[in-house]
Amino acid sequence: MKSFKYLGSTVTGNGDLDSEVTHRMKEVWRDWKKVSGVLCDRRTTAKNKGMIYKTVVRPAMMYEAETWPINKAQEKRLYITEMRMLRWMGGITR
Repeated sequence: MKSFKYLGSTVTGNGDLDSEVTHRMKEVWRDWKKVSGVLCDRRTTAKNKGMIYKTVVRPAMMYEAETWPINKAQEKRLYITEMRMLRWMGGITR
């Protein structure tokens, strides 16, 4: 499978978005690590955690995703990543 970077996005010959979804998830985990000290602190209120999450983490995850023709499996991967972060932020284990 041939792929190349074009304007910051990975373009593949068959139009597959798996590499782009994986890259986006790596970027959002990188941003998560930057703010995890605040998001995982028990002294920070849930309201403040939610505001920080909505302004820092979610936009990093959804950057350029508005134009992706993703399938259900890719959508599920993004959903699982988001739920994992929210559970971690709330101190909830499965």
